[in-house]
Amino acid sequence: MAFVNTLAGRYMLAADPAFVQKVQVAIVSAAGAILAEGTGVASHNARKQLGQAVLADPMSWATRFAFGLASDASVTVDPIDSTINTLVSAWWNHYANADA
Repeated sequence: MAFVNTLAGRYMLAADPAFVQKVQVAIVSAAGAILAEGTGVASHNARKQLGQAVLADPMSWATRFAFGLASDASVTVDPIDSTINTLVSAWWNHYANADA
């Protein structure tokens, strides 16, 4: 398992169409779950607004999320789906401006 250890390598991963496609599916899935979550969840309104934005323009948001995910030190050259899903969850509040 090779980690992406350089900025150039992380950029290449973020710009890789196959990676962006995986991220797109992951963020659309996350958006659906977030829109269904209860209003008692911390920062729900901000999280919901991002979910609606993602569903309205998934490709644009996939590109944005891809760069965030690729910047994570735990990312490998070819991350598995579960890693991508975990990172989407970890980055969601950052993109929603909902960090507590």
